[in-house]
Amino acid sequence: PKLRRGGALTMPPRVETGRREPSLLRAEDLLAPESFERLRPRLRPAIAGLRAARRCRIRDDLTISFENRETVLWHVHEVLRIEGRTTAHQIDEEVRRYDCLVPRAGELRATLMVDGGDRDASDRLSRLVASRSGVLSLVVGDKHALADCVEPEPWIDSPIRYVRFSVSSQGIEPLDFLTHAVSLRLHVPVQTSTAVPSAVREALATDLNVNALLEQEVAYSQQEAAE
Repeated sequence: PKLRRGGALTMPPRVETGRREPSLLRAEDLLAPESFERLRPRLRPAIAGLRAARRCRIRDDLTISFENRETVLWHVHEVLRIEGRTTAHQIDEEVRRYDCLVPRAGELRATLMVDGGDRDASDRLSRLVASRSGVLSLVVGDKHALADCVEPEPWIDSPIRYVRFSVSSQGIEPLDFLTHAVSLRLHVPVQTSTAVPSAVREALATDLNVNALLEQEVAYSQQEAAE
């Protein structure tokens, strides 16, 4: 990923590697450019609130922003607006590019940004996140969910990484975020642990419940179509 004009973030073109997970974003989910332009001033404060409730600083040079469907859709709209991309092909390309950030059932997905500190140390940390799982973990009570990179082809020199935490596979339920201590634990170069604020914990619990309902609805619709 890299910075685009106006501060929007972009990923490199998707490179197909192995089996691709089902997409959760479609071009039909987007507003027409004129509609987005008209609604943008009213939507922007609400999206800013969603983002603030999902952002946590892990240490001075590392920030994580948990994503949900609304924040990803907003980002796609903003990229299209800033870049003036309006053709069907361009819209489909951006939708495919950012679909990897939409959380699936039982998952949390996030944008991880290295945004300060020594340049060499920052580069090493960013490359570690991209290359292997286990650099960062989400700790809920006594359960751990490791972060792994979901970028199809991570850029070597980038301060931005997209990651997921498969929380359900570790037995972590939405209610656990409200009833247990929650922290983010960075394991390199030395272990650093940061408590996740209560507002973020509440937002993540809500996201997990919503994602599960959306997945159930998609499965039900597919079953109906097959019958």
